[in-house]
Amino acid sequence: MIAIILPTGDPQSLSPLTEVISESLLPIVNKPILEHQIELLAQHGIKDIFVPLKHKPDQVTDYFGCGERWGVKLHFISIQRYGGALNTLREIQKQLIGPILCIQGNVFSNPDVAQFIKVHEYGESDMTLCLPHELANSKSHGFLNDDLMEKFPFIIESDLLRGKSKVTIENPQDPDQNLFVPRFSIFSCKPSVRYLYMDSPESYWDINRRILEKNVDEVIIKGKEISKGIWVGAHCEIHPKAKLKPPLVIGNHCVINKDAVLENGNVIGDHSIIEEGAFLTRSIVWKGTYVGTQTEIKDSIVNKNLLYNLPRKIMLKVTESFLLGDSKPEFNFPKISTSKSGFLVKGNRLFAFPARLVDRIVITLNIFKAKIKLHKKTAGPIFLDSIAASKQAKPKLGTKL
Repeated sequence: MIAIILPTGDPQSLSPLTEVISESLLPIVNKPILEHQIELLAQHGIKDIFVPLKHKPDQVTDYFGCGERWGVKLHFISIQRYGGALNTLREIQKQLIGPILCIQGNVFSNPDVAQFIKVHEYGESDMTLCLPHELANSKSHGFLNDDLMEKFPFIIESDLLRGKSKVTIENPQDPDQNLFVPRFSIFSCKPSVRYLYMDSPESYWDINRRILEKNVDEVIIKGKEISKGIWVGAHCEIHPKAKLKPPLVIGNHCVINKDAVLENGNVIGDHSIIEEGAFLTRSIVWKGTYVGTQTEIKDSIVNKNLLYNLPRKIMLKVTESFLLGDSKPEFNFPKISTSKSGFLVKGNRLFAFPARLVDRIVITLNIFKAKIKLHKKTAGPIFLDSIAASKQAKPKLGTKL
């Protein structure tokens, strides 16, 4: 059995989140949604996975590589134009052999894949739909089309790919001879199985909230559960006076400073810094984000200096880096002459130069006294003009930090 994880129909539905990151890398409790799907397949013994890519493909391939970390083999396929799930399958059908387990890229679900495969093999059908418990006995799945395929994963035989983009299921006696009518069966999931469809920033946050509240089983959350409902990653620094209230997920290498308050469901990404007195509630902070002192964030998705507010549905760019920004900014020290106040970087040494003339004179006199003490042990006269003219005295106008 091989699997294919299809891209979403319209990445713009997740805008503005997908303007900076691939849809496949949108973090769900600090792991890309595609990583959750790969882990689900790997747990049930499916190791051969095809992933068609159409949105920021380089980001996805750089992160996942060939799949060795998860014990699977990933096959990335670049597609120029996405014409729907069925058309995408037909475009790559030469690379797909035998039965295929299809999962839509923006559907977060936790079905029993092993039992699902057994039902398909026992039924000897061309296709097996995996439907939620409440839909399994309804007639809403009467037509197999792209709309249905974008919401529910299913097993599909390669012969079905030779059919039309819409396949009539309810009426096997359809007079249209060009229409392929497959034999199909339905796998009814347990009531505990969740199908969470990610088609907006609001639904993206809702998936995170449901996982935090433990409404979705079989989800692997990174980190150690230090207390009920609070997961903390490796190498974190958390001040004893920081206030942490569940549910909460803190990633790896994070810093939570004094009097910071995290409550009512937050996800803090890897390498993030939450400064003293910051207040966060019901928010998702992506990796590498700095939240400044006394900054208050509510019902938002934060990526460095970009903040998407869920109630207002607007994206804000914060220009003040002391409020929001990159936790690892790149500093470019300017070249400053020794005749002016400021900083000078020379090799691995950092010098600070005083601005006042009086300070400069005091430093020069101290250098002169040091020279006198040094030369007392040696023979020969010491003259002020010779010391002042020495090249060694010029760079000594700074004090080492």
